[in-house]
Amino acid sequence: MIETILSVVVSILSIALIAAVLLQEGSDQGMGALAGNADSYLNKTGKNGKSLVASATKWIAAAWLILILCMSFVAA
Repeated sequence: MIETILSVVVSILSIALIAAVLLQEGSDQGMGALAGNADSYLNKTGKNGKSLVASATKWIAAAWLILILCMSFVAA
């Protein structure tokens, strides 16, 4: 039961992580331009100089890594 729940959550986080990486503004605004204007609200820098998408990517990746480790302990 717990393995199924973890698998579903990891799958959702994987899709969210892929989307967050693709939405990031690159040096030539490559994949970030697919969502429309590359200088959108999501790519504006805040007080600390990081964009909202970059911060979201960091937190999604951390949650994904923790859940992957949890899955390996549950499976063992």
